[in-house]
Amino acid sequence: MKGCIVVGEQTRFGPIPIKGELTKTLPQAREAGFKYVELNIKNPFTFKKGELKKLLDKNNLKAVALASGYPYFMENVSFTDERGEARNIAIKRVSEYIELANILESQVIIGSIRGEAPKNIEIETSYQRFLEALDKCLDKARQEGVNLALEPVNRYEMNLINTVSQGLEVINILNHPNLKLLVDTFHMNIEEPSIYASIRAAKDYITHVHIADSNRWPMGCGHLDFVKIMELFREINYTGALSAELLPMPNSQEAVRMIAEFFNNQGL
Repeated sequence: MKGCIVVGEQTRFGPIPIKGELTKTLPQAREAGFKYVELNIKNPFTFKKGELKKLLDKNNLKAVALASGYPYFMENVSFTDERGEARNIAIKRVSEYIELANILESQVIIGSIRGEAPKNIEIETSYQRFLEALDKCLDKARQEGVNLALEPVNRYEMNLINTVSQGLEVINILNHPNLKLLVDTFHMNIEEPSIYASIRAAKDYITHVHIADSNRWPMGCGHLDFVKIMELFREINYTGALSAELLPMPNSQEAVRMIAEFFNNQGL
């Protein structure tokens, strides 16, 4: 397994421990002892193609995943938008993240970009729009040799694909080799009857993990049993990243310190 931290540019999305201009934040991640990062960036090609990889290499960092939620939070577009043009923009944005992931030898997270099912529309209509958009992105993912990691998100943030079983259902429906699963300990704590049973059920599809405590603070600040959780990830032979996507609490510097300490104690 790999200890990883989320580094992002400025956005309304809150659970990013290190946030700011990448030329400044990536050195912070390196100095804190991290080798792996998940990037939450507003535009895949803010840097010229290849330049971001050079910046990562300069800081001895590997981007193991790219978040794709920025267009949802800042451009107000998603896979379930009632406006066909907005759905096309969301697909285009994700396609750009996929192109960057190819360059970085990484994967793309499908989380908030799926959007919500509007209250005035049958949820099945929104679900089908989501499946259609995701299927189009998977065509691009296949071309680029990139995996998409679908993230179930709790019901208080989104009303579509909340549980691990619902994520597995999407994987079964689309039946695409490039579609995988992301599990998040914070969301699972809200939605799953058993975090452990859900991880076991999804073990063959998990390619990325978001790790945070029950209050979305660093591990050890809430009530989740991370001794048992870490034992389980080792039991299922998970070799991917554990990515700290959590609130920078009590402040960013202390959060980064606690995250690094947790991973060091785990030998990661």
